[in-house]
Amino acid sequence: MMIAANIISLTILFAVPLLLVALGGMFSEHSGVINIALEGMMIIGALFACFTLQAFDKNGFGPAHPQLAMFIAILVAGGTGMIFSLLLGFAARKWPEAKPERFGRAVVIAGLCLSLSGCLGCRYPGDTLYGVQNMRGNSAWMSLVSGEAAQYDREMTERERLLNDDTQPVVTLEPLTAVPRIFMEDELEPGAVYDVRPSLCRYYGKEAILLAGEEEQP
Repeated sequence: MMIAANIISLTILFAVPLLLVALGGMFSEHSGVINIALEGMMIIGALFACFTLQAFDKNGFGPAHPQLAMFIAILVAGGTGMIFSLLLGFAARKWPEAKPERFGRAVVIAGLCLSLSGCLGCRYPGDTLYGVQNMRGNSAWMSLVSGEAAQYDREMTERERLLNDDTQPVVTLEPLTAVPRIFMEDELEPGAVYDVRPSLCRYYGKEAILLAGEEEQP
């Protein structure tokens, strides 16, 4: 059940931006401009937001003011999307005599070339080869076929059973052996960046949550 819950939560998470950009496309359609670059504007805005956060992180502003840095990055993303939408609107109004079928074919061919280039150039840290096998969508499909997702579901179900067992005030959890790449990393493992165990103890009413091989602190 855990994998189903994760899929539903991630679907909602990724659907919200798409719904918002579709709403923007409706306004654009009513203004007389057929916006065929909605996803591209969203992605370019996210790209510049990442650049902004990276710059803040390097100069120390991000760690010192994380909420303000995130708010500024959101403004940068929105402003970048507005600039590119203005460029598209200008082109649509400046050259209305351009044949739409030729323009459409050119956009489709360019989009396919860019998508193919992006797929072939996909490589995350730890991968040895570039290619489409590293993409998140393909990784999810391969996780289902190889049984990795089923193994992850079994291990997370066992963790959930232990955490919901009221007879054990102190529980010991085994590290996950399979984590699909489409999900976030396991935060319950030695050396994790963020220790989520105090929050889990309060939520499940536990005195302590230990990892396999770890001794309880007095």
